[in-house]
Amino acid sequence: LFKKYANLKNIIILILSILIINQFLISYFELSIYFNLFARIPEFLFGVLAAFILNKNYIKVKYSNLISFIGIILVIVSFFIVSDSNVPGIIVLIPSIGILMIIFSKDGVINKFLSNSILVWIGGISYSLYLWHWTILAFARYYYQEYELSFVFSIFYFIFSFLFAYFSYKIIETPFRKNTNMKKMLMFIISILVILFVF
Repeated sequence: LFKKYANLKNIIILILSILIINQFLISYFELSIYFNLFARIPEFLFGVLAAFILNKNYIKVKYSNLISFIGIILVIVSFFIVSDSNVPGIIVLIPSIGILMIIFSKDGVINKFLSNSILVWIGGISYSLYLWHWTILAFARYYYQEYELSFVFSIFYFIFSFLFAYFSYKIIETPFRKNTNMKKMLMFIISILVILFVF
């Protein structure tokens, strides 16, 4: 739809515009904006931005280590300064730029470490893991009527999150990605929606 207008400059303008709008929305809607799809668009657009830049070139080899090191520092720093109270907002620029710096530095030490087979496998199931981890956590908190989980249950939570993510990736995500039969996919989606509506 936006192919005609999709370029580096417009994507950057769009990201900054949405981030600024989010800053105003936060003051009016507070917690509800945290779950708002519009508020999460900038993070997705950073991926689009990366695709556009990577079509051109990567960072030169001699700068890769420096750039990737700065990138990982930004990501680590964000663990301490980013919280529910300031996300969504301009603060997402810090980890997002950090990740971009790591991605662009393909010859850097950090990038090579993140390319090991175990981390690549986790990256492969990461979307399914993202979808399942909160569902399992919310169910556990509701069932036990406790916000903080015990150490033992935390281990089970960790294991089940990965198990559900793996099977979801193998049984649902991968077949959907490879299946070109749109009619079957549409029927499956409609069936799921009907089941959700009934229950």
